[in-house]
Amino acid sequence: MQSNHVLQPVSLPAPWSPDILSGQSKPFEERWEDLTSRLDSKMDQLVEVVQGSEMFQTLVDPSTPMGLVKMIMREIYLEIYSYQPQVIEATMCCIARMPKCDSRTIKTMMTHQCDESDHGEMAMRDYVRLGGDEQAARARRISSASFAVASLWWGLAHMETPTAYLGALYPFEGLTPRICGPIVEMLYKRNFPREAMEFIEFHATEDIKHTNLVRYLLKDVASRYPGAEQAIEAGVDYFLEVYPMPVWDIAYKRAQIEWSGSDTVLASILE
Repeated sequence: MQSNHVLQPVSLPAPWSPDILSGQSKPFEERWEDLTSRLDSKMDQLVEVVQGSEMFQTLVDPSTPMGLVKMIMREIYLEIYSYQPQVIEATMCCIARMPKCDSRTIKTMMTHQCDESDHGEMAMRDYVRLGGDEQAARARRISSASFAVASLWWGLAHMETPTAYLGALYPFEGLTPRICGPIVEMLYKRNFPREAMEFIEFHATEDIKHTNLVRYLLKDVASRYPGAEQAIEAGVDYFLEVYPMPVWDIAYKRAQIEWSGSDTVLASILE
């Protein structure tokens, strides 16, 4: 990290050896097109998995009871609140490891994270609006899935290059509008409480701008830092192992358990 030109992880994996990185035969623009094609293909595959999942299908199914929809959304908001503060702290550490001569990039990256800094609290507000217990939520240990997400970002801060952080950020920003779009549309049609849609409405549109910003930063750093292309792709791969399905699955299971309990209680009252 002392060099202004070569960014290395703490432990450089063998496939990323300096000899391999220096042997780039294709022009940068060709390599960039190849890289973005691979990244977008990975995201396309994940979107298919998410949209085919039981939780997603339950959310967009017009026959799903509104009470269950509210519980699912409430638990998703709780997970977002759980990991988001750790993500902000860790990503700022990632940015702090950029070469200090690159102040323009540091400022752009840091400004983006400042814009994101209160989004955990935004999710908390929606969680409470859907009946969540704020005091209990702030006092609880975060779920194993949110712990894994938080750990991924801290791992990037301590074990990878700052360009790997940007790689992970690409799907983090890019997946949200693609996944949330159909859900927001369904929530509108079902007259879901608009006051509890602050987070999802904001990110369904704002993350499109953030994705474009991240894409610009990716190309910029990839063109200037040897090894950045490999680090970017590694960051994407790391991230997609822990997000979003493990987080959504654990939120969905909690909602299902609570909904099943509600049905049991109602049945006992009606007997």
